[in-house]
Amino acid sequence: MPKTRVAERRLTFQEIAERANTSHTRVRTIVAAGILGESGYQPGNRNGLTEDEGALIASVLRANAASPTTAQILKTDPGKVLEAALALAELARRQMHRGTNAEAGELNAAA
Repeated sequence: MPKTRVAERRLTFQEIAERANTSHTRVRTIVAAGILGESGYQPGNRNGLTEDEGALIASVLRANAASPTTAQILKTDPGKVLEAALALAELARRQMHRGTNAEAGELNAAA
């Protein structure tokens, strides 16, 4: 029996913008700058982005964690962006840990 191929859901820039609470223009700018790398979105492609790509880009834009400059660096040197992202993740983890410890100290002081 032949397998039927299920079409992958694609997101328009407008749908990504709505998920990211930003503008269609900001999504288009970041994608055009190269956030998907060399093999990513090709200008003139009217099919949108995969749902996975769209969700990732929306998450990054929601956090204001990327700019066209970051996208260009990601396109040309993804390792540099990964190194920076890991460093930022570690700094965030430490801040969250300190915040948790500070909250626990406040609760103990109040008790």
